[in-house]
Amino acid sequence: MNTPSTPPPEADAGFIYDVDDYFAFVEANEPLRRSSSRNDATERAIDSILRERAGRGLPRPARALWLDCVQSQYFMRLPWRDEICQIGNLEDSDRRRSQLLALDRRHFRAALLLIEPKGAAEIGMFGEFKRASWHRIVLSTQSGIPTLTGADFDLELDTQQTRHLRYLGVCSEFERKALTNVFSFDFLPDANISERERGDPNSPPKSRPPKNRTGAAKDLSEPPKKQITYEDPLQQRYQYMV
Repeated sequence: MNTPSTPPPEADAGFIYDVDDYFAFVEANEPLRRSSSRNDATERAIDSILRERAGRGLPRPARALWLDCVQSQYFMRLPWRDEICQIGNLEDSDRRRSQLLALDRRHFRAALLLIEPKGAAEIGMFGEFKRASWHRIVLSTQSGIPTLTGADFDLELDTQQTRHLRYLGVCSEFERKALTNVFSFDFLPDANISERERGDPNSPPKSRPPKNRTGAAKDLSEPPKKQITYEDPLQQRYQYMV
């Protein structure tokens, strides 16, 4: 089972979160540019979001934010989220790799948020998205900013959903430390990030060399001799030496 059993509230770090609460990492923040392929499913979905924004009195968006999202309850109930993983320790690296591979992808979403930075309802939220990397948001069917979500950044039609995003705030230091501990490249010295395809102007940018949270780029230029390919929960494609 990937989902841990629910502990009693006094010992449950996920108790305070609702099922629609997510931690969101800002993967890209770029100008909104439309594709010439008007039959593309993502383009049609964007048209639908633009119509819904107009119907709610929201201005036409100028920016596109790509967010990697993990359900807050699920993440905070991971028993190993604060587990120390020593850099350079092969046993620790193998264990962390296995833990990442075992994550339940049903609790992860990619989100395309169209936003107008100068809009009265969005100016504060946009400023916070620019200021930090990890955020608390709600993705629900109720009130909020219309947002397109999918199982990954391809936003394939069979996994595509329109949700409404409400911004709750920047993650606490407690949450941020756990998130960066789980989704860090530092414990995998043999990791190699392959480039993302960029099929249309609104797809995420090609992957750059991964950075740790202090901004120092890691040198992963030497390819492993034997590889397996795995698309991780935050939608980046790792190639691991086995």
